[in-house]
Amino acid sequence: MGHRDLGDELPRELAVKHRLFVETLDAFQPSPVGCGELAGLDPDTDTTLGAVALGRKPGRLSPTEITVYKAMGNAMQDMVAANLVFQRARAG
Repeated sequence: MGHRDLGDELPRELAVKHRLFVETLDAFQPSPVGCGELAGLDPDTDTTLGAVALGRKPGRLSPTEITVYKAMGNAMQDMVAANLVFQRARAG
């Protein structure tokens, strides 16, 4: 993996190589609004959690697919997202 800024939480290579899910397309804006490690990436290639929840875009496409979720640091959204993942995993 290449050089990363110490403030970055997500290696850019993961965001480029795998399906990326974000809370909002604002994540692709430059800091401080967005996530620095996503700046410059094309938001049209990625998916918001809302689009998945509303059935507008698919979630995971296969059991072997690697999906990446980049949170923007909002604790309440993180808790809701974690609960949704947990409930889905429990349901089988």
